[in-house]
Amino acid sequence: MAKLQKKSGRAISAHEKLIRIIIISLAVFGLAVNLCKAQDRGRIIREGNNFKAIQATRTAGKDSTATPYTYTDSKGQIYKVYLSKSGKAFIPKTSAKTGKYYRQYKPEITAEINKK
Repeated sequence: MAKLQKKSGRAISAHEKLIRIIIISLAVFGLAVNLCKAQDRGRIIREGNNFKAIQATRTAGKDSTATPYTYTDSKGQIYKVYLSKSGKAFIPKTSAKTGKYYRQYKPEITAEINKK
């Protein structure tokens, strides 16, 4: 196996090769993460002279199934209850602070559904 050489004629050590591979890998990973974030943003529509951002909406997901049950929280909001692939009950929610989608799992609902 031939050794790589710099322009100065000095051979590149294995340590330098490893550092270069790590730096390139981190750069590629960073680009991939940013690309995923860019696809997750909502879209923008035009209403006359005003541009309005529409938050991307998400559903419960392909790996979950809807149930005939609903859940009412302490504020009076009603949510549909879904079952994950593993059989756990959850409620799809959106964070008030960040606007991001998440699943709030409810073990007490899972126990009640499995009781029947």
